[in-house]
Amino acid sequence: LGRDDDIAAVAGLLRTSRVTSIVGTGGLGKTRLAHAVSGQAEQRVVHFVELAGVAADGDVAAEVASALGVGEESGNPAGGRSVPPGGPAAIVTALSPGPALLVLDNCEHVVPGTADLVHGLVSLSRDLRVLTTSRAPLGLSSESVYLLPELDLPTTTELFDQRARAAPGWW
Repeated sequence: LGRDDDIAAVAGLLRTSRVTSIVGTGGLGKTRLAHAVSGQAEQRVVHFVELAGVAADGDVAAEVASALGVGEESGNPAGGRSVPPGGPAAIVTALSPGPALLVLDNCEHVVPGTADLVHGLVSLSRDLRVLTTSRAPLGLSSESVYLLPELDLPTTTELFDQRARAAPGWW
C-alpha cells in the first residue's frame, strides 16, 4: 500500500547496481518492500535470506550458506569442486549459473560481516545482484542506497484502518 514508486525505484537501482540497499528506520516496511521487489525481479533465481538471528559478523557467510544448502551432504551445489564450505565461492556456485538475486534481510546488526560477504560475492560473479535491508548502508563502492521514506498521512491512515479491520474483535 503506497509503495508503488518505491518498488519501481528499487527495481531500477537493481538493474544498474550490483548491490542495492533499502535503508530506513525500523518499522517502515523495508522487508515488505524487498519481498515485493524480489517477487518482480528480472533474475530467474531469487534467494531471500533472513539475517535477524545472526549474532556476529563472522557468522553471516555461514548463515547464507546454510540457507542455500551449501555444504550439505546431499546435493552439495559445489559439485564436488574444492571450495571452502560456506565461503563466497561456494555460495556463488549455489546461486546457480546465470543471473541471480540474493536478498539479505535485516543486516543492521552485522553490517561489517554482510559488507565483507557481499563484496566477495559480487567480485566472483558478474551475474549476481544483491539487495539488502538495513538501518545503515554497507558502505561498498558498488552499492546504491535507497532511503525508504515514511508513508504519507493518508496512506498511513488507510494502512492502519486495513490492519484494524483484519484484527480479531473488530466490530
